[in-house]
Amino acid sequence: MDAATTATAEEEVTRLEDLPESCVAHVLALTSPRDTAVWLARGSGAKCVALSARKLSLPWDDGEFSWRWTAHPRSRFAEVALLVHCTSLDIYGRLPAAALTPGTDYAAYLVFDVADEGHRGLSFPDQETTVAVGGRAASRHAVCLRPDDDEACKFRGVARADGDDGVRRPARREDRWWEMEMGRVRIDEAMAVKEEEVMVTFEVLEWYPKRGLIVEAVEFRPV
Repeated sequence: MDAATTATAEEEVTRLEDLPESCVAHVLALTSPRDTAVWLARGSGAKCVALSARKLSLPWDDGEFSWRWTAHPRSRFAEVALLVHCTSLDIYGRLPAAALTPGTDYAAYLVFDVADEGHRGLSFPDQETTVAVGGRAASRHAVCLRPDDDEACKFRGVARADGDDGVRRPARREDRWWEMEMGRVRIDEAMAVKEEEVMVTFEVLEWYPKRGLIVEAVEFRPV
């Protein structure tokens, strides 16, 4: 094969970046596990990753006494986790840094809802999220999944949370799920070389009855 033919052949090769974003996202979805959906961010083309509830660590997952796995009509996954009852609540998620796009700032989001029959213990401002890489905390924030002053005031020692108290609150999405930003981290090449993991946590710091939380996923999206 002469140089001219080789050059022509190379020009005809379709590269990943030549494909439409929708096409690449569809291919990634087909090659990913059912409980890890993967897509590309518009404009930047950076990878976005969602870890379903099945991929998260739910330490109190002991059947009907804490979590119930169930289908949800608005979920992209086969199952979501419904909190039936617990007193201590910790949720962990892990993702290899290499699964994300290097040179990119990411935010992690807890995607959730509450049960139609109601919830309990999710309105007190004693909740905390952390994002860490390789065991090093990148960000930590006080949050409240379901701000409700009336419920919070019934809990001893909890003040009203209707001021500028630095507590993060959730946002309603177009798909009608709620999301809470857990924190941010910048992904670089060194993290992938060292095979480091990004770990996110949601923790309720006090022990009291809790129920009604529906966990769908944790999403990593470029900022």
